[in-house]
Amino acid sequence: SIPVALPKTSSSPQALKQNIILTVRKDGTLLVNKTAVTLETVGNQLAYAMRDNAQDVVVVNADGSAGYGLVVRVMDQAKRIGVRKFALATKAGQ
Repeated sequence: SIPVALPKTSSSPQALKQNIILTVRKDGTLLVNKTAVTLETVGNQLAYAMRDNAQDVVVVNADGSAGYGLVVRVMDQAKRIGVRKFALATKAGQ
């Protein structure tokens, strides 16, 4: 698991282990599952990860302090390669 400070919600669905995890750390570091990527390569790495994965949902595991604009740009890159469903990871709490 990649450590990030997730935003809290009162209800938090658990991501399935077979889901593809797209991590955005507060320092701007990007990962697809546990592979470091850049904004320019995130689409290719997602396409590669999705090739062997029947899940059509990408779980966005963005640090609460990550820049909103970066998260949107990363999700836009994912949409360009065909991702249509996203789940935003949160952790339970107030």
